[in-house]
Order: sequence, then C-alpha cells, then structure tokens
Amino acid sequence: MAVGEADGPRAGLAALAALDDSLPRHAAVAAYLHERDGDLTTAARLYAEAAQKAPNLAERDHLTRQAARLNAYASHEGTVTFGGHLGVALHKMWADLDQWRCSPD
Repeated sequence: MAVGEADGPRAGLAALAALDDSLPRHAAVAAYLHERDGDLTTAARLYAEAAQKAPNLAERDHLTRQAARLNAYASHEGTVTFGGHLGVALHKMWADLDQWRCSPD
C-alpha cells in the first residue's frame, strides 16, 4: 500500500504482485490500488472478494459497500476504465460523496 501511495497505483500493484496473495487483506489492497488506477471493474470484483475473506463484520460491511459503490457507478455509466488524472478525480469525488452520505437512523 505504501508503494502505491508514494509511487502511484501501478507501482503498488507491481510490488503487490511479488507478495503471496494469501496474505491478509491482499485482495483489499489490490482493489484499492486498481480503483486508484481507474480500473473500477476489477476493483469492484476484488472488493467483493476481500469482503468474503474479511475477519470481522465491520470490515466485511465496509468492503461490501466499496464494491457496491463501484458497481453502482459502473452500472450507471457503463463499464469504463478511467486512469490518470480523471481516475484520481473520480476517486476523490466518490470518496467525498461517501463522506456526506447520510443513513437513516
């Protein structure tokens, strides 16, 4: 994850590929990096996979919401891969929307 933050998502994915995919949260980190790189379809699939492997309910719910968010976006806009500055802008926009989303009490 640190490599992806410091050197970009593709560098992070390359570093992650060298690690054993049975490591805890491997799929979650891969999902996040694919999302940052603009590959929303792969990211959604990996978030769902990570949710199935989550060790606790809170983590599973978070990862399931991440997958649903990307799937909702993809179903609304079609399956499109966004990279570069556009991918970063979309990621920030969706993160900002998640922050302001209210749930009924």
